[in-house]
Amino acid sequence: MSIYVLALGVFLTATSELVISGILHVIAKDLNISIALAGQLITAYSLAFSMGTPIMVSLTSHIGRRKVLVGSLAVFILGCLASFGSSNISILMVSRMILGKRRRLSCRSVRYGCTSHCLVSRQALIRHDRSRI
Repeated sequence: MSIYVLALGVFLTATSELVISGILHVIAKDLNISIALAGQLITAYSLAFSMGTPIMVSLTSHIGRRKVLVGSLAVFILGCLASFGSSNISILMVSRMILGKRRRLSCRSVRYGCTSHCLVSRQALIRHDRSRI
């Protein structure tokens, strides 16, 4: 069961990063802004992701992996809800930045992100299940 939850978490977080580029024109029309300004949502996410990495790694280095992963998914849900409920570009921009910083909450080093962490956790889960056989 744990491996399926882990796979679902990776799928949802990776999809949230990429889906916005396909709906920029819809966002621009809905918020009555230009497509270029809507494109800044991708930039805000990327900057928060890259600049938040060293900070998040140092802040979460002493916390257990499971707690960090659960916290990361909780922040992901809150960021998605903020994005969903946003009525203007400012709130949407802040929620995208929260999602960008959240992505690095589950890091253990600057080189490895949430996906790598989940892949390592998957290997540990598989080894643990096979040891019961």
